[in-house]
Amino acid sequence: MNTEKLYPQLLEFDVWQDYLDLGWYLFPINPWNKQPYETEIFELPEEEARRVREVAEEEADPTLDAEAREKVRHRDQKYGHGFLDATKRMGTPDEVGTLAWLIKCAIQKGGHGEDQGKQRPGYPQIGCACGLSGLFVIDLDVEADFKGHYGDAPSFTALSALEEQYGALPATLTVSTPRNGQHLYFRGTGKSTTSVLGTGIDTRSEGGYVILPPSIGSVKDKKKKKRHIRYGQYAPVSGLTLEEVGIAPLPDWALSLTEKFTTGHFFLSK
Repeated sequence: MNTEKLYPQLLEFDVWQDYLDLGWYLFPINPWNKQPYETEIFELPEEEARRVREVAEEEADPTLDAEAREKVRHRDQKYGHGFLDATKRMGTPDEVGTLAWLIKCAIQKGGHGEDQGKQRPGYPQIGCACGLSGLFVIDLDVEADFKGHYGDAPSFTALSALEEQYGALPATLTVSTPRNGQHLYFRGTGKSTTSVLGTGIDTRSEGGYVILPPSIGSVKDKKKKKRHIRYGQYAPVSGLTLEEVGIAPLPDWALSLTEKFTTGHFFLSK
């Protein structure tokens, strides 16, 4: 579902809890760039005091390497490391490190983004750490400027060719993405890769994350300095929802093809 009327919404805790009940590890995602929030949003009081003190020192002494000191602060910070903060415990907004606390920080300090000439809050959307959650997701990407039916996009045709050679993938939870791509969810873990299985086909598992329905995210034009085009929603595909088909085990051939490389290798026989 893609429409100009969409913009990121504040999601109820019940929506997050439904995924926690599956044993999935979650963390907040910034809807404006579909990435984790800035590290400083999750500062603890003592970490904020350190930053304020060091910034004052740098203003007083220009010879200090402000950039290097900032990198050290970010490294030392306990939270604010994207999917590494992911947790399966909701807790309460006052319990540091729980999902509710992470969400609170993102709501309070996540800033605003421009939407149709208006400033709207950057309400956190749902990120899922795939490897920790026991998931292997095949990500079929479609470029924002692709014309025609999504099934004719390079990623979809590449997957069809793989299935002809190695066998059809089983029916499994499938989610449409804001650019009309799809996420195919499987039980299992493996490498997160870029274009290993084919043009526009990525995998997200160990060391990777995906964004879960009903999250909304910005669609950017990669050819025009990532200019915002519109918003789009992550939504289960009819007939391939969790309730209808569940999550299938990852086929051996899909796992084995991603084991040797992490980018730029296609496994189709000539």
